[in-house]
Parts: sequence; structure tokens; C-alpha cells
Amino acid sequence: MRRQNSYYSSGIKEFLSQSSDEIFGVISSNSEHFQTQLNQVNSWLAEIEILKNQLAKYGEGRIIFEYIIPRMCKRVDTVSAVC
Repeated sequence: MRRQNSYYSSGIKEFLSQSSDEIFGVISSNSEHFQTQLNQVNSWLAEIEILKNQLAKYGEGRIIFEYIIPRMCKRVDTVSAVC
């Protein structure tokens, strides 16, 4: 089932505890395109690994992949808010 405003959204602790494959599975299943191009798949997988590395020092916050901007029909790759 597709999320309303994003392909993936969770707390940072949850994001860090999930495997990259689990996160990618949620993102790709919420993608509006049944078949995602290989370069997009590689981008998501690399982005997940980079963000896991960078966010490891933060305990609180939220991360969102492919946030859909209301009324603009555009998406932001990743949004994170950390405490």
C-alpha cells in the first residue's frame, strides 16, 4: 500500500535498526512505477547506506524518502530532521 506523502518514513532509530534491503523494499513497493530503473535502484541503495552512516550519531529524529510536495506534483529525495 502506498504511503500518502512519501515512499518511506520512520524514526531515525527504526531506520538504523532496519536492514537496507527492508528499507529498499518499502521504498520500491511504494514507488508509483511498477518497474524501477536500475539507476534509481542503485541510487536508493547508495543513499540508504550513506544516510545510515551519517545518521548513526543521532538518537532522535525522523527520515523521509521521496517526500511528495503537495500541490506541486514534485518529490524531494530525502528529508531528515534530527535532534
